[in-house]
Amino acid sequence: MKDFTPCCGIDVSQHTLDVCYQNNLGEFFEIQVSNNSAGFEKLLSHAGRSAHFVMEVTGVYYIRLAFFLHHHGCKISVVNGVVIKRFIQMQLERNKTDKKDAKWICRYAINQQPALWQMPDNAYFEGKQIMPRVYC
Repeated sequence: MKDFTPCCGIDVSQHTLDVCYQNNLGEFFEIQVSNNSAGFEKLLSHAGRSAHFVMEVTGVYYIRLAFFLHHHGCKISVVNGVVIKRFIQMQLERNKTDKKDAKWICRYAINQQPALWQMPDNAYFEGKQIMPRVYC
């Protein structure tokens, strides 16, 4: 029997995180938290450290959350937004809200089990300081 890892889908925006997460029984729960340290702590207390956190690449808004979760030893996947969009379209979903997107990201995590995110090395950050407009 395969070990069960609960998933947590996160729709990231500038000020808020819409979250859909599973408990250890596989039941879904939804919350909205602020996109700041207090919100990150609340997210971690609800979803737990053992969850697989999945979010879209959203400009710079996801990076603080990704660093926070990485620092706390959590499993993280950061997925291109087009991949999530196509996954939702394949399910013939037409309505779009942040809350629904979080649930779809959670479903994507469950079905696709995306690769884990790797923390960029120092050279990446040094390059971003030299050439901030270049996308690495």
